[in-house]
Amino acid sequence: MPAMKQHTQAHMPCLAPCLRVAASVVSTLLVAAMLCPAAAFAKPRPSAQAKSRTTNKPHNTATKTTAAGPAWWIHRDGDQPLGWAFGKHLNEARKRHESVIVMFTADWCSPCKAIKDLVAGSAVVRGAFRKHKGRLLYIDVDEWRGPAHRLIPGVYPRKLPTLVRIDGSGQKVLVAYGSELGLLSEDAVATNFGLLIDGKPMIKPFYEGDSAKQTALLRAQHTAREARNNHVKTLVVERMKGAKVRLRIRNLDGPRRWFLIPIRANAPLAEAPQVGSVTTMKFNEHVRATYLRFDGKTAFIAMPVAGYGDVDLVGWPLPGAAKTLEVWELNRLEVDGQARQFDQKLPYHQIMKQAGAATAVHDQPVKSVKLFVKQKISARIR
Repeated sequence: MPAMKQHTQAHMPCLAPCLRVAASVVSTLLVAAMLCPAAAFAKPRPSAQAKSRTTNKPHNTATKTTAAGPAWWIHRDGDQPLGWAFGKHLNEARKRHESVIVMFTADWCSPCKAIKDLVAGSAVVRGAFRKHKGRLLYIDVDEWRGPAHRLIPGVYPRKLPTLVRIDGSGQKVLVAYGSELGLLSEDAVATNFGLLIDGKPMIKPFYEGDSAKQTALLRAQHTAREARNNHVKTLVVERMKGAKVRLRIRNLDGPRRWFLIPIRANAPLAEAPQVGSVTTMKFNEHVRATYLRFDGKTAFIAMPVAGYGDVDLVGWPLPGAAKTLEVWELNRLEVDGQARQFDQKLPYHQIMKQAGAATAVHDQPVKSVKLFVKQKISARIR
């Protein structure tokens, strides 16, 4: 592996449309809703300059909450420790006679995302928090690696999402996992959150063991998602100062996808690219988000995007005069005859405020690259 070096780009030349048998669908559901192992990859300790802030606005996510909402994030901001911000929320909850649930989460955890979307977007779920007087605290185990695992005595969040109902002094009352909520139904989620807020064990969702009900709920979720996606653009490009843009790419499908981006706006992608090496680049502002840079005669970027996820790259270097940009979505990317795999923990929302700042972490020679193109997407550079 070569020595680490700093790079910027500026100088570079869930569901199939047709459901098959119910058993297959249920199997897919169970895999998608599995608990995520949180301890497999440790994040490096944050630097002294790392920030900690308490906010009710999610970090690195497009989902928004309001001051009246039930969910709050605890982020780094200055030198304040996690325990300080945690204690502040406990005090506020006591004043409002609210019961507190802590949810340990991560930006790569699919069930975590499903819960956040329901809390933010479901009136039924939010109503349960109002009715039972509950407050939900999100704590990212990567952002708070170490302090998060020592926060609540007797709780070590190895699996995500881990839900902990605590008492007024921050001690655990009940521990549960996100998959137990019943993520196929907002009614099931609302019921179980209500029980957890009240300090009672959650119950099995009404559809458990009934493949017909599970299939119907999956179909309904898929239909609702398709309706929402009808008004969503896959690609948005906004010009910034200098040879930079804000580039937003959305994956409107369940599987993870590679999206190819040209190195220059006026240098189109090639069906049979001629490249000699591939470098794994890591965004400096994120603990694990990476992309691939292929160098050669027809150089390009391969950006991984999670299923139903997105990337928002602010300040992405894109030299070259052009009115439009074309990006390719792939079904498969082969390098030297092997399918290029995705990182196990691929963030579902990647928001980079300094997208041009990245570090080369590994490079290797390449003999051949084969692209299996799903679609070519063009957008006007606004």
